[in-house]
Order: sequence, then structure tokens, then C-alpha cells
Amino acid sequence: MKALKQQKEKLSVQKDQVMDLRTIEENPSFFFAPVSSSKKKQLIVDFTLDELTNEKGILSRNIDLPIFTQDKIIITGENGVGKSTLLKQVYLALNKKSNYYVGYMPQKYEEVVDTSQHVLSLLNTTRDNEEQKIRTLLANLNFTRDEMTHPTIELSGGQQAKVLLVKLMLEEHDVLILDEPTRNLSPLTNQVFYDAHSQYQGTIISISYDRKYIDSLKNKKLYELTPNELRLKEYMLD
Repeated sequence: MKALKQQKEKLSVQKDQVMDLRTIEENPSFFFAPVSSSKKKQLIVDFTLDELTNEKGILSRNIDLPIFTQDKIIITGENGVGKSTLLKQVYLALNKKSNYYVGYMPQKYEEVVDTSQHVLSLLNTTRDNEEQKIRTLLANLNFTRDEMTHPTIELSGGQQAKVLLVKLMLEEHDVLILDEPTRNLSPLTNQVFYDAHSQYQGTIISISYDRKYIDSLKNKKLYELTPNELRLKEYMLD
């Protein structure tokens, strides 16, 4: 009887694995939920700062960043010049505007998610996010069934990045603010990320040096942050 029970359990596990593989093959693409803001291009905020500072002092000056709906903004700059500080300031400013829903992916994921929660609980936060849909998305990103029920803090940096990526995909954000979003992702997951973002109709403001990611975005504005200013380097129309 014990041997028969073990055989049944093994067959059940194999069946689950087959179902997971079938799901991956049948659902290879990811797309962000539609944005709720108007498709008409309009100014969201003209973000300005005379001085960009943190606890150590002045990082940069003369910040002028007009942000419009549908903008794709990439920010680069030397280490220590305050890019992440700038991005967080932009997030806080936009988050005060009640008519725009803003998603944020900082470098420290615990700033925006409760990493003590297990993955499914963290993602299943609205009535529209059915568990099977979430499981399908996670399976596409090579999560095992066991990993889906682990506390998020026990996952690798790459897996945590995927969890946050799925969270952003499930929510209807008008604006995405992303701090080096592909830095912990594998090449395979990166391609999923590029494809999803190339179709996204909302506003993206991102720090990135990932050329493939930058190239995947259409009609982008490339900014460089220096100690003296935030300057528009290039406006690329596709």
C-alpha cells in the first residue's frame, strides 16, 4: 500500500509538471494591463528642483524634467550623482497626483513590497487578480510551485525582481518608475521584459544602461544627470 501511495504521489507531481510546461508553451507573452489615463498626450508634471540633495549634501542642480503621458524617459549618469535619489523624488511627486496611478521599482525591492509575505499572497491583492492567472505568469517566469508559496525574502534577487515585475504587470499603472529594472534578470527574462515594455502605452521613467531595453522603447527621451544639471541628450523618434 505504501509503495502504491508513493507511486500515485509521483504521478501527481509529474502531471503538475506537465501542466506547468504546457502553460509555459501556451502563454509565452506578457503584457501590462491597459492604462487608465487619457491617450491624448498631456503634461503630467513639470518636475523641477534647484538642488537635488540627500543626507550627504548636494548631488546635482538645475533639475527640469517635464513629464508627459506616453513619455519614455531614460536617465543615465555617473555613479554617485544622485540618479536613484532623483527617481525617488519624482515618484513621491507623482504619487501625490490622485488622477495618476504610479508603479515604482526601486533597487531595494523591500521599499515597495512586504518581503515577509509569500509570493502568491503578495501578488493576489485585488479581486481581479485570480490566483490561476498569477500562477500562470509565475510559471512563465520559471517559478516552481514550491517557490510560489515561499516568503519573498527567501528568493534570489532575480526571483524577487520577477515578482515585482509580475506585480507591476497585474496593476493598471499610468506611470512606471524603474531603477535599473533589468539588472537582476536573466537574458531569457529580459526578453520578456523588453517585449512587454515595448507595448506599454503609459509613461516610463527609468534609469538604465541596458542598450537592448533602451532600444525596445519607442519615441524615447535620453537624459544625463551631472553634478551641474539634468540635460536632455537625445530625443529619438521611431
